[in-house]
Amino acid sequence: MFSESFKMLLLGTLTLSQFVSMMSIEQKVGQLFLFGFQGISYNDQIQLLIDKGVRGFVIFGRNVKDKDQVKELVEQIKTHCDDIPPFVAVDQEGGMVARIRDIFVPPNAMLLGSVNDTELTYKVGYLTGKALRDLGINMDFAPVLDVNSNPFNPIIGVRSFWNEPTRVATNGVAFFKGLLSAGVIPVGKHFPGHGDTDTDSHTSLPVINKPESNFIETDVSPFKIAVENKIPALMTAHILLPFWDNVPATISKKIISYLREKLGFDGVIISDDMLMKAVSEGKSVKEAVKQSLLAGVDMFIIWKDLETQLEVADYILQEVKNGNIPEEVIDNAVKRITKLRLLAYASELNELDLQVEKIWEEISDGIALCKGNFSLEKDKKYLIFFPYNPGVSIVQERAYTREYITSLLKKEGITFKLVKYNLRSTPYRYIKTIKKASTYDGVIIFTMDTYRNKYSAELVNLLIHENKNNLLIAIQSPYDYLFVKDKELVNAYITTYDWNEYLAIRLLDYLIDNTPLKGECILTKGGI
Repeated sequence: MFSESFKMLLLGTLTLSQFVSMMSIEQKVGQLFLFGFQGISYNDQIQLLIDKGVRGFVIFGRNVKDKDQVKELVEQIKTHCDDIPPFVAVDQEGGMVARIRDIFVPPNAMLLGSVNDTELTYKVGYLTGKALRDLGINMDFAPVLDVNSNPFNPIIGVRSFWNEPTRVATNGVAFFKGLLSAGVIPVGKHFPGHGDTDTDSHTSLPVINKPESNFIETDVSPFKIAVENKIPALMTAHILLPFWDNVPATISKKIISYLREKLGFDGVIISDDMLMKAVSEGKSVKEAVKQSLLAGVDMFIIWKDLETQLEVADYILQEVKNGNIPEEVIDNAVKRITKLRLLAYASELNELDLQVEKIWEEISDGIALCKGNFSLEKDKKYLIFFPYNPGVSIVQERAYTREYITSLLKKEGITFKLVKYNLRSTPYRYIKTIKKASTYDGVIIFTMDTYRNKYSAELVNLLIHENKNNLLIAIQSPYDYLFVKDKELVNAYITTYDWNEYLAIRLLDYLIDNTPLKGECILTKGGI
């Protein structure tokens, strides 16, 4: 199945250094990449990359039809890599970032942070890894170890476990250990910390201007603890830290050296996508990869564009041959990558008997009541607004279009009128219904990512002026409340941190049966 040298490496009759020394420079360079590709089945593009020595592939939403198709695709990739086992990676953080949706999908990390039960977080990590491993996927770009200290962060938010480092660290470690116990390589991200940005690095370079001591104490802390707990791989952030260096972290030798030397990390360092504007603006992708490689990064994600992928691989190969990149740099990277490959291939599965429904019941305890109280009564009528057609970010590949509550409310005999409102449309298209809000016994407004969907904040403001018995429910970002103009008129505020049928059921338990909500509101510190 594999080359004789890799078999000898597995058996321990060949050392890592000996194994790497037997590889050609072309084979070594091919180890450095994690490439995306087009299509939902094995094709000529994948074969071409394999022929170039590439042994790392990333599954994106464009490659997914369903789990059976993904499993077949992964099997084909592995079959055609007959010398060493390839990495097949995916972004399966959970919640808003999950490329494969018909398997176990963990919640947004912040919901787990609200529960703050590391045993539960470990189980969720395990179930996530097991679902991926069953498809042949052996690497997950998770967990997010960023501390979401900026509530206006447009790209991290609920992907983070919390807004303070200890909770992020303990839950992050639990999640990555769960992944590992299921035989999947975790990749913690985004070092040295993307949580205090107000810019999306997919489109421009975020700059964090805060004191060095504060950044190290807060943002770097979860990564330090993850390293101490032997996380095997970390992903870099395309962010600028002026106190540290004048180039983005991914291409900063100072910052990567800090990770290696100060924090003692000896695992694999993986770049975030090298096509992102934050790192590729003003320079070619191939030059950015070269700078990053010389800074100490081991592997590079390029999520699309076959022409660019081949150009980068050829350029790095030529630069090594020309002596502009020392072969020792390549050898050291390949040794770390091979060590990680062995971990992915030879890891033993820890079989746990877990019931998904029971796990989701525990997860749903993270729903938090942030302000006031609200209840539904059978002899009264309610007006409910629920969003659809949300603005979808680059990292978000699902839309929260299923409301789940209609059937639940009907089953309980609650009288209500449901209005599905378009997040991208002015609320004044619903003005007639809004003006009648005062005729109802209560109004419930579901919101989603108001920072991105500004019309919903305007809708909320109009409705809370019409009916004082109102409930605002944020089904993803808990910070939606902050965007409401007349906050004092919000009677009650709940954040679910995520949305699915399990969370809808738990929400209705509170609204109808007054079952207390156990989660913690992340806004409490800021005063609400």
